[in-house]
Amino acid sequence: MKLTTFTTPGQAAMPGVLLGEGSRLAQLPEAYCATTGAATAPPELASLQSLIEAGEAALDKVRDLAEKVDATGEQRGVHELGSVRLHAPLPRPVRMRCFSVYEKHMRQSVDALVQARLGRLGAALNGIVGFVKIPGEFYEAPAYYKGNPLSVIGPEDEVPWPTFRETKLDYELELGLVIGRAGQDISESAAREHIFGYTVYNDFSARDRLLREMRGGALGPRKGKDFEGGNAMGPWIVTADEIPDPTSLRMEVRVNGQTHGVGNTADMYHSLESMLAEASAGERLCPGEFFGTGAVGDGTGIEHWRFLEPGDEVELEIEKIGVLRNRIGPRTPQRTD
Repeated sequence: MKLTTFTTPGQAAMPGVLLGEGSRLAQLPEAYCATTGAATAPPELASLQSLIEAGEAALDKVRDLAEKVDATGEQRGVHELGSVRLHAPLPRPVRMRCFSVYEKHMRQSVDALVQARLGRLGAALNGIVGFVKIPGEFYEAPAYYKGNPLSVIGPEDEVPWPTFRETKLDYELELGLVIGRAGQDISESAAREHIFGYTVYNDFSARDRLLREMRGGALGPRKGKDFEGGNAMGPWIVTADEIPDPTSLRMEVRVNGQTHGVGNTADMYHSLESMLAEASAGERLCPGEFFGTGAVGDGTGIEHWRFLEPGDEVELEIEKIGVLRNRIGPRTPQRTD
């Protein structure tokens, strides 16, 4: 199933499920009452977060609801997809973790940075000597930082330009993963049982700030990954049963309609299972927790030293999930830090 959070004019955000052909969606509480005759809908249908927390029985209820709406032609609570505004499916994830697990992305980012600072000759020398290279820790375990769940935006939302000094705003093409079952010290063999579903994630990055924060082993990232509207996700969550093999999904990024990169989740150096095992070591994962699983190779601008400008439209597409589209907002009066 494809599960959404959406609004219609004058109404509060509500959860929905896409119906058969994908051009309509059903608002869960209203459609439930219409198809069952109940006066009120059960609390687990109040939001996607409550649905996730309620577990598999609640998902079965939504599957039955979608089938009944399709079978009966029920119109109450049903909307054309083009007539609603989609929001981030989880507007406020209970927690966010952002990983980096693609070796190609890391290698190309290092090469581009060296060339930008030392020129082609310096980059060629670095290829031989390796005085700047991927940190060895990258290969030991999947690295991550905890993101800001208060800066999440959804499809078609404008990405505000950071108010601090920034010239190199960048995109990151990532598979997003949503935790469905709580657990601590999860083994890799049991990890898939804890995945609720998948979405598209754009981990926008302020590279000027980020490069300063990560220079010379400094503590980071900080503001380079922490600014208003920097976490875009959507257009919906596809439940895990719809994607039995998330390890071979084609990924593409387009800027202003031009393809800037193509990748595949098969290129992960560390697996999804290892991410769950690492994140849950000594700590309990929560239903509704969100993982950005890392930028795929060729899925960022920094790898080719090509950055975003105000007005640019960024589209991220992942096979079997969909397209996440956002436009970059105008530059704002900036601090002189």
